[in-house]
Amino acid sequence: MTNETFRQLSDLIMNKTIVRHKWKFYDSFYFSTVVLALIGYGHRTLITSRAKIFCIFYAMLGIPMWLITFQSTGERINSLLSYLLARLKRLLHMKQTRITDGELLVMEFLLSIVILVVGACVFSKYEKWSFFDSFYYGFITLTTIGFGDFVVLQGNHRNKNFVYNAEYFFFCMAFIFLGLTILASSMNLLVIRIVAFYSQERLLEKLRQEEAANQAVLLKGDVICSTNTGKPRPLTPVMPEMTASQQQQQQLLLNSSQTSICSCTCMEAFGEWRQTRKKRAKWKQQRSKRNRIAKISDSNSSLDAIYMMRRYLTMCGIWCIFGSTVDTHQQIPGCFNIAHRGPDCFRFENVNHFSRCVFGFHRLAIVDDIYGMQPMRIHALPHIWMTYNGEIYNFRQTQKKFGYEFETSCDGEILIHLYNDKGARFMCEQLYGVFAFVLFDAKERKVFVGRDTFGVRPSFRIFTDCGFLAVSSEAKGLEGVTVASKTALKITPLEPGTYEEYKLDENEKVEFVKKERFHSIGNFPKYDVNVTVTDDISSNIRSYLINAVRMRLMSHRRIGCMLSGGLDSSLIAALTVQEARKQGITYPIQTFSIGMDESSPDLVAARKVAQHLGTEHHEIRFTSQDAIDHLRKVIRALESYDITTIRASIGMYFVSKYIQEKTDTVVILSGEGADEVCQGYIYFYRQPTPEEGDQESRRLCNDLFYYDVLRADRTTAAHGLELRVPFLDHAFTSYYFSLPAKERMPTKERAEKYILRKAFDGLNLIPQEILWRPKEAFSDGVAAKKKSLFEYMQEYAETKVSDSDLQQASTLYPFNTPKTKESFLYRSIFEEFFPGHEHLTPYMWLPKWCGEQTDPSARVLKHYKEQQGDEQKSHG
Repeated sequence: MTNETFRQLSDLIMNKTIVRHKWKFYDSFYFSTVVLALIGYGHRTLITSRAKIFCIFYAMLGIPMWLITFQSTGERINSLLSYLLARLKRLLHMKQTRITDGELLVMEFLLSIVILVVGACVFSKYEKWSFFDSFYYGFITLTTIGFGDFVVLQGNHRNKNFVYNAEYFFFCMAFIFLGLTILASSMNLLVIRIVAFYSQERLLEKLRQEEAANQAVLLKGDVICSTNTGKPRPLTPVMPEMTASQQQQQQLLLNSSQTSICSCTCMEAFGEWRQTRKKRAKWKQQRSKRNRIAKISDSNSSLDAIYMMRRYLTMCGIWCIFGSTVDTHQQIPGCFNIAHRGPDCFRFENVNHFSRCVFGFHRLAIVDDIYGMQPMRIHALPHIWMTYNGEIYNFRQTQKKFGYEFETSCDGEILIHLYNDKGARFMCEQLYGVFAFVLFDAKERKVFVGRDTFGVRPSFRIFTDCGFLAVSSEAKGLEGVTVASKTALKITPLEPGTYEEYKLDENEKVEFVKKERFHSIGNFPKYDVNVTVTDDISSNIRSYLINAVRMRLMSHRRIGCMLSGGLDSSLIAALTVQEARKQGITYPIQTFSIGMDESSPDLVAARKVAQHLGTEHHEIRFTSQDAIDHLRKVIRALESYDITTIRASIGMYFVSKYIQEKTDTVVILSGEGADEVCQGYIYFYRQPTPEEGDQESRRLCNDLFYYDVLRADRTTAAHGLELRVPFLDHAFTSYYFSLPAKERMPTKERAEKYILRKAFDGLNLIPQEILWRPKEAFSDGVAAKKKSLFEYMQEYAETKVSDSDLQQASTLYPFNTPKTKESFLYRSIFEEFFPGHEHLTPYMWLPKWCGEQTDPSARVLKHYKEQQGDEQKSHG
């Protein structure tokens, strides 16, 4: 021992003098890191009081931020692993590409093992420890247990130059950062799954106790409501003696996380956590999209509104009663018949000071649980009550144009301001979108009911001479309403493109005032459209259709496309992929096709398109027995007995069912409406003159809400999905109908929808063979060419309907008398569900100019058979 050392020890013992050693930078950095990481330390000790006080505040401020950092980074790791696993599953052609939490935990466990093994190898090299000791050090470090016997960057390294061991120092830091991040992401998943499991069990037990009284809802004051953001849970065991209505009420209760006067209370833990994760990812994506949009030219300024609207759009079911002759609470059960339209939450609310009025609302939530619920009211105009189903694409532009002050960020608020400004007609004329609404002005005691131009969003009503008015998104929502009327109740659809005005008298009885048409098919809209028209017809068609697709990408939920492989759905899918990329949507667009076997024309064609577009493609198979087993459900959902509507709905019903059960896609784009607008049906080849073809095209568009639009809405809404149809965009259809009738008609030299095909020719948007593929009916395309779906259904009808039954058809069904056994079967099922409402199908859809045709299938037409031998049409 040197004299200097002896002196220092003597001073320390006798005079308690503190010996200070200056730490090296990497020592200090390592110390600060292990303090914040909660690992603890042992190789360094703070001696001075000032250093200890500083360390206390340093830890108090740094540790929470450190934990938040690890938590946030862990979530990003989860997202990255989910993306990589999903890509791997798609490369392996696995049907289920969704990633479960269990799969993430396994991946993170394996990644943790890899990190520990790599760390053990490096530590054993630099510290001269055994591999087991090194692995042990890594484990207790990452689990934040701390250490004592093993400390890195100590021993012989203290006397070495920092630069000499720089790579080892950085490895130690990276080991701690990366290891703790993986651990945080694993614990995040594991702990929340445990918490959610017990929370869900307690919640289910509570709901089972509440169900003991067979009460579907809880009434408090004037509001009845329920919320639920999760997927529907399986029905709990039901006693055999319970009625179908009671079982439905029980399912509604069990699907609700809470029933109370508040429409926006907490959701169950697991569902809320999943929703939060999705929202964070979407919000970040949304912000980045807004930054991109700011750089786009003024010609695309309408995109600025799209991202604001994404958060507040919903598909839902609306239901209202005015002038009820019984307590309004007795009318409520019928509203549950449309619960599928809004599976996330529901609400009933009486109107203040109007005891005979009640609003009902079923919601498919996007976000904004507070302001998204309906009926909607704002503080500035509290006398206006409004509920609607649909999307208003131009609400931001309209708000800016007229200088309205918004209280919410919901697109529907624009209806309240427009009505208050210049009345109901002005309001309807300014709406760019699809909608069905009910607006009640309590001050003026007026009720307004309206629907968009093509009737894309459904609306039905009952109005009686005793002053009773009921409105519902579907006819089945008006089943069971109680009215003191001497005449039978008649449910009728609201005519598209019109609004109706009613007035409440002093006794709250409803009086019809007037019905007005605010828009006709073919007339250009009065609102502004962000399309520049040129002299080039093809360019204009492209611009209008692209704009229609772009506006319909407003969604905070995942977007997908129906893809039959025909021209219409292929164009919409291609434009959706193209515009989604431009708007910064990073997830792969999912496409869905269906068929009965591998040789189904639709499956073969859709496969080619999906490969060309690079979509995440899903193929669904069904059998003739599946169609037979679900026939009653399809007819119940459709509220129609039309033959071609039911045939086409079977495949679409199964696709929607698959999407709802197997994917997280909620918003679906499809090609409905193109055949009516663009003269795509085979029988248009037989039109006597261009003028008659134009008249037939307009007639089909006016009646779409009875047939194709009805099919598209009901089959998707039955499974909680929202369908969007760009071909029925007001601006696009108005421009297309403005073109000369002769240019729009098909001929032997020019395929049906020629000018539409020509507009996208040579762009490589979709394969050329698909661009010029002849028309194939959806119900025919899903089956093999040798035997179509309608032939299977006809064979089944032969076993269910006898010859004597068909002979009595005119007596049983004098209106729209069935001509075939298949038609008789559909009609008899319809009458079971909707007796006395045969008028809901005004006529049986059949091709025109084809003689005495009894079957609507295109495959029985002579022109179809000729077409199969010459599919290659002239392009010019």
